Amino acid sequence: LDPETKHEIFELLCRIREKRNNAIVLVSHHMEDVAQFANRVWVMHKGKIVMDGTPRDIFSRVDELKEHRLDVPQATLVADELRSAGVPIPQGILTRKELVDAIMSVANA
Repeated sequence: LDPETKHEIFELLCRIREKRNNAIVLVSHHMEDVAQFANRVWVMHKGKIVMDGTPRDIFSRVDELKEHRLDVPQATLVADELRSAGVPIPQGILTRKELVDAIMSVANA
């Protein structure tokens, strides 16, 4: 799907989930989608759940995700690289806006 249509479908699914109080299972290797739309994430390896938590909790574990050959959202990866270089960026960055806000906070400190 093109990005706009995919976003519209995810928004529709989120509205259905909230209105009917249903669970929706999304299987994806697109971590930006998972970070944006999931409430809970399970990472599976060889048929077993190896990680379980909120997107913020799971994507804070960048090294562990890499061990399972999974990507992380681009903003999360940049934040992790900045942290590794000594920039005091908080854990759990999921979006570009959060990354920009964190960088601005460091710059204004």
